[in-house]
Amino acid sequence: MKLVDNQVSVYTPTYDLDGVYKSIRDAAAICYQTDTAKSTKTPKEFVYDVLLKNGHTRPLEFGTVYLKVSEYERDFVAVVEKYYRNKYSRVNMVGDTAYITTNMRVICQGSYKTDQEAWEYGYDRKYMSDVEKYLCPPSIHHDERLTIRMILSRGCMDDLRTHIELSSIGESTRYCNYANNKFGKELTFIRPYWGDDEEIIEKYKEDEETYIKLMESGRYVPQQLKRILPMGIKSELCMCGYMDAWDNFIWRRADEHADPECVHIAQQIRHLIYE
Repeated sequence: MKLVDNQVSVYTPTYDLDGVYKSIRDAAAICYQTDTAKSTKTPKEFVYDVLLKNGHTRPLEFGTVYLKVSEYERDFVAVVEKYYRNKYSRVNMVGDTAYITTNMRVICQGSYKTDQEAWEYGYDRKYMSDVEKYLCPPSIHHDERLTIRMILSRGCMDDLRTHIELSSIGESTRYCNYANNKFGKELTFIRPYWGDDEEIIEKYKEDEETYIKLMESGRYVPQQLKRILPMGIKSELCMCGYMDAWDNFIWRRADEHADPECVHIAQQIRHLIYE
């Protein structure tokens, strides 16, 4: 059994198309706890051959796309209007230029109403051509989307994922088998915020022993045994969103009436962003 402390870090991508695909792949890797360095696929191949093929669309929200379109472009009105009408995108007009912020889930779903339609009929080339023509680095005129990665308890993660204005993806106890060599055949827990409580730690050891024993019996799979994992188990969470959504997150979660672990996480995020 391991005990670890909370951690918070900003994920900083590159803003070319390869960087967008890499951001998506890295977000998906959190869910499956995979080592991307061992992957035989490029980030783009992973997105299309694994995620889109299997209909796993949530990680696409972490591929932030910044576009810059001049009103002198022939398709200016059509391009700007479709993102203006999309609730997940932001459009700022500065002079004769539109600065658009969106994400790859919007791009891949395109004009289809559902993800299922998009996968059945192929992604919308009109949207993908926007990326190919107008992709740019973020500027002061774009609405910024910030991605933050966290190590925290499962209980804290469940609380934070109620902030639906922020995209979130977390470590999957349904998928991860902590009894195999990949995880060292042990469980990892977040150290209690009030200190090394021996009674709590002993309970974690009992939970670990039960989980490993049942998994090694061959009678169960991870999605069954996740039900006996305690809320103190270590989880990795990635969240992404516009700055006003992060402001709301900090305002609510750094409040003294929030869960103390959530307060600690929110204070670290506030420090990273503003201090």
